[in-house]
Amino acid sequence: MNDTPDILRKILARKREEIAARASRLPLKELRQRAGSTPAPRGFLQAIRSRLAAGRPAVIAEIKKASPSKGLLRADFRPAEIAQSYEHHGATCLSVLTDVDFFQGADEHLQQARAACALPVLRKDFTMDPYQVVEARVIGADAILLIVAALEDSRMRELAVLAAELGMDVLVEVHDEPELDRALALDTPLIGINNRDLRTFRTTLETTSGLLKKIPPNCVVVTESGIGTPEDVALLRAQGVNAFLVGETFMKADDPGVKLEELFNVSTASREEIMKATIKWSGGVSFAGTADSGHSVIMDGAPESGGENKGARPMELVLIGMSGCTAYDVVHILRKSRQEIASCVAEVEARRAETDPKVFTHIHIHFAVSGKDLDPKKVQHAIELSATKYCSASIMLGKTAKITHDFEIMDVK
Repeated sequence: MNDTPDILRKILARKREEIAARASRLPLKELRQRAGSTPAPRGFLQAIRSRLAAGRPAVIAEIKKASPSKGLLRADFRPAEIAQSYEHHGATCLSVLTDVDFFQGADEHLQQARAACALPVLRKDFTMDPYQVVEARVIGADAILLIVAALEDSRMRELAVLAAELGMDVLVEVHDEPELDRALALDTPLIGINNRDLRTFRTTLETTSGLLKKIPPNCVVVTESGIGTPEDVALLRAQGVNAFLVGETFMKADDPGVKLEELFNVSTASREEIMKATIKWSGGVSFAGTADSGHSVIMDGAPESGGENKGARPMELVLIGMSGCTAYDVVHILRKSRQEIASCVAEVEARRAETDPKVFTHIHIHFAVSGKDLDPKKVQHAIELSATKYCSASIMLGKTAKITHDFEIMDVK
């Protein structure tokens, strides 16, 4: 493409060399086989639309160590910690730079960030070959970036189709009106408007403002670059732009997540629903449970034998069931080891993902065990066995990002 900016031309030339080297080490056929065994993608577009439907800004928070225009952005670069901070402070999705030579990125950065949170992740790279699309899925990406300025129309369509076949979403990035026309011809819903001129590196929010009127309402517009103040956010939101990709502003902050919350005025309480459930076992085989809405559940006998549901919501029942199973198991294991148990209370606190009500981002179980002359080591062993038994399947299925537990022992004389 004759009008490709010099810096982009240089990056793409190096990218061709990189792709050839990677393909020689791991052929595309073998890479495709690996892609077939990866866990299902997290819904990148779905997460954005869910946040927008709730009337809140959707922030794609970027993780990058450096850039060609600004050099090193963050010396203390820890992708997993940054991802967790972003998630805690209200990010909707992540964008992770994987380009090695110009952004000091790495595939491992994406893998570390994704493993540390429950957010969908965009692989931010200069995708120009089918090999990279398959590779993105293999390393865990939920979406890829296609830069219109870097691609011919036929290749851009080929890459977008392949991404869809692999279950990934596509963010198509434009810089001006001719590129926008080409992007809209793809008929993909995510349109990114980069406010940075690739020739001069100058940023202006007028780029987004000027292109908005040409984008159909069924598209989700993501504004990129140059967003550094709450006034910038307010200006764009007043024009109907509510999805943002921000990187440099966050990377330069002491805590990227805190900066995100300051910039977008995200309310901590609105990001995720905290649900609680408590099960108490005390003598005999009777379980009584309560959920955070005040509903009660009584289970006669062991939890697996069923019980009576008095109106709790389905997700509360999941928590109550987990509480009951873990409490019953702890009692059962301790009794087998000849420990005298008076009661076992399992309190569960779960944070439910805003983007998917069927997914918990964190579950914490607190056990309070009372009895006579209890052996702390045996109590700890019983609790760890129980928590592992009932929680590991949830982690393996990708339904929970993190599960933790602790306990206290009360001696009954």
